[in-house]
Amino acid sequence: MKEIVYTNQGDIYKTSTDSCGVVEGKAVLWATTSDNVNSDYYCDTFNPPNSTEYDILIKVKSKKVDASGQVWIKTYTSTSQYRELLGMPEEGSVDINSLGLSLCPDVDVWGGIGEIEGKTRSEFIELYFNTTSSSNMELISNFYGLDNPLPLDNDLDSNRNEWTLREYNSLDMTLVLGSVVFKDNAPVKLKIYKYEKENNGQV
Repeated sequence: MKEIVYTNQGDIYKTSTDSCGVVEGKAVLWATTSDNVNSDYYCDTFNPPNSTEYDILIKVKSKKVDASGQVWIKTYTSTSQYRELLGMPEEGSVDINSLGLSLCPDVDVWGGIGEIEGKTRSEFIELYFNTTSSSNMELISNFYGLDNPLPLDNDLDSNRNEWTLREYNSLDMTLVLGSVVFKDNAPVKLKIYKYEKENNGQV
């Protein structure tokens, strides 16, 4: 499955690359590249199920390296809302309403947050959400006053399968991942994630 991330009305923000190797002594699961940042998403596949190093739902971290060689680690935590929806324990989750950020009321599910080790949440935080339709993404974009990340020539509704990260049949829900990036507590970027499925070994 190939990941493509869009911003600014369809500008490609980053794409999947072939992944292999080890980061922090742990296996790289997949990698992405953008104009100036390469990311390796990694985990310890041998960690016991009760390990607290990774979130119970988002079991990865990412190592980012920019063009100047600067390195930082991004960690991910699922929300108490998302865990409650899935019937999972809330211990270790984050309460999205406790962050003091502007939350778009048109988002039906806030799934998780991403933050940079060594930075405070007020300096940088990324909030991940489910977007239910093209019109829903437009409402979210308008709320934050940011460009809609959806490509102008791609309709999320008729091609939803290509955008779906996970299907929850028991909840009658498909997860199409969007995110809003906050810096200094202000929203600065909207993204949407597309997942092209493999077809006979071809992406």
